[in-house]
Amino acid sequence: KLMLTMPESVITQGTKDMVNNVKSYLQNGVFLMLDDYHPENIPIEKVLEMGFKYVRFASELHLKKQTTLDIKTLQLAGVVVLGGNAESHNALDWLHACGVQLHSGPLSGVLVDEDELIRDCLLRER
Repeated sequence: KLMLTMPESVITQGTKDMVNNVKSYLQNGVFLMLDDYHPENIPIEKVLEMGFKYVRFASELHLKKQTTLDIKTLQLAGVVVLGGNAESHNALDWLHACGVQLHSGPLSGVLVDEDELIRDCLLRER
């Protein structure tokens, strides 16, 4: 199954029709993850009312007490919270302690672009 990401800005800056389309997608079983989520921009109640089952918080909210509480609230409501841009061991440890089992980010702490990754793979095959 494919899960698409829906940037928070689509909900906060989108037209009423666009937001209704997103609700329709969610109600019809399309896997959409609300990405770069800030609870102060979209209340948790609205996230649940819209039908999001997957949420990834904005990385600047990592390691904050309120974010920990927000993660727990969403998890208790049946939402899968994913960690995004976990760029430090502290952030990874914190995400794990919050019950987040899936995350993305440069685990080595070194960002690598796609071209560089492909080049390294090709050199390794030589």
